[in-house]
Amino acid sequence: MPLILSAKEIEGLVSMPEALEAVEDGFKEYLRGRCEAPVRMNVHAPEKGGRYILLPCYLADSGIFHTKVFSVYLDNPKRDLPTNYYYYFLHDIGTGEIKAIMGGTYITNLRTGAVPGIATKYLARKDSRVLALFGAGPVAEYQILAMITVARIEKIFLFDLDRNRALEFARQMESKYQTPPISLAPTAREAVKEADIIVTVTSSRKPVFEGRDVKAGAHINTVGGINPQGTEIDEYTVTHSKIVVEKMGEIFSEAGEIILPIQKGLLKKEDIHGELAEIIMGKKPGRTSPEEITFFKSIGFAMEDAVMAERVYKKAVEKGLGKKVEI
Repeated sequence: MPLILSAKEIEGLVSMPEALEAVEDGFKEYLRGRCEAPVRMNVHAPEKGGRYILLPCYLADSGIFHTKVFSVYLDNPKRDLPTNYYYYFLHDIGTGEIKAIMGGTYITNLRTGAVPGIATKYLARKDSRVLALFGAGPVAEYQILAMITVARIEKIFLFDLDRNRALEFARQMESKYQTPPISLAPTAREAVKEADIIVTVTSSRKPVFEGRDVKAGAHINTVGGINPQGTEIDEYTVTHSKIVVEKMGEIFSEAGEIILPIQKGLLKKEDIHGELAEIIMGKKPGRTSPEEITFFKSIGFAMEDAVMAERVYKKAVEKGLGKKVEI
């Protein structure tokens, strides 16, 4: 019988250091060729303004067989509903039986923070102290948590179009995690001009800052919505940075930050430096100079969901959480 676990029930079960470790190990397994994760399947419901995404994954060494299903309805906030609903299914590797069904909001947010955290660990300058964060939505919390885990952040600049939301978010983060001081930047330029690390986690379809305002040696993580026709980052930034991605395949069909410059002839596929796993395993160099600008594009990868779901499931079992239900 599968164990049913709600997103609320499992919230906080896994720490950010544990998430970083789990996902980094997953990248290593992927590079060893022990991960099977087909290109995500999208099913559109255009008359309802929504789509459904299916992400299966098998990790041979870890013994994980997992499927994530989620929906995207951009008009849901007008109905006072979340834009996304996430569900995780873990299968018994020996029999195929479903061993757990989990509400996936917490798991998704945690791994969405962990991935750019790992990229920052390997690509940012070791003396990085100033963080600029664009976006104050639910996922932004986990970006801050990841950045203060992997870097000695002393100052945070926050920019969001909704100033009241940004102010409340800053207060919550300072209280919950004892973060360094969070200042609301009046403009995008003020947010990035001192930043050693920049993270964008918005739903914007157009660049949220000017690449010419980025200082030499900065590291940039782009984490916002997957959109082949839109981009959080301008072409100047992309073409003047060392580009590292999660996984080559989907990046060329789903990431506007990469697709649009290629379509305009400003970028070639060969200009992509490599995948994050290659940097982690030392197959390709990460940062090679203090002045180099590095850019990591994240769009999500089923492996990350699989390893995080397994880690959360094991913790839940240890604590006796959830309810077994016969289906």
